[in-house]
Amino acid sequence: MTANHHSSERLGIEAARISDSSFVFKLRYSDSVRCFFEDKTIPHYSSHTKFFQKHHHEYTVARLYTSDTTKSIGFCRMKCVGLVSDLRLIEPSIMVSKEARGRGVARELLGSAEWELKKNGFPCIVCAKALHDNLASIRLFESNGYKRIESNQARVWLIKAIGTVASNRD
Repeated sequence: MTANHHSSERLGIEAARISDSSFVFKLRYSDSVRCFFEDKTIPHYSSHTKFFQKHHHEYTVARLYTSDTTKSIGFCRMKCVGLVSDLRLIEPSIMVSKEARGRGVARELLGSAEWELKKNGFPCIVCAKALHDNLASIRLFESNGYKRIESNQARVWLIKAIGTVASNRD
């Protein structure tokens, strides 16, 4: 892994388990993450649990392994939001705990999620959206080949083709 971790630590990117529901809820609705949401509403935990049981296959989780502990530190969701011809439109959502930021975790999560999309063989367009002041998110996507397609005072939209003829020319 290319993420910056102490030599006694190992970063693992894995498919989410139903037991990750509590971690995802706590991180997603923590103050350090919600500040980047347009909708600040927090759902009831039981609603989240039902949703996560149905959709956990859309998530990957970053775990930091040490000799005696395992700690979940981030997650990525690649949600299919529609179909255009044979292309799936995918909306990514990447969240990393405050203490793990700046260590390459989001880059690893995004790379792993893109690899899974390629491996599954479904041509898609990944459409990322970030609040205009979420510079770390915008830099993450741009440094991973996403092209800015629109911007206004509130948001920036970026796209990348995965598994299509256009993405395979590189």
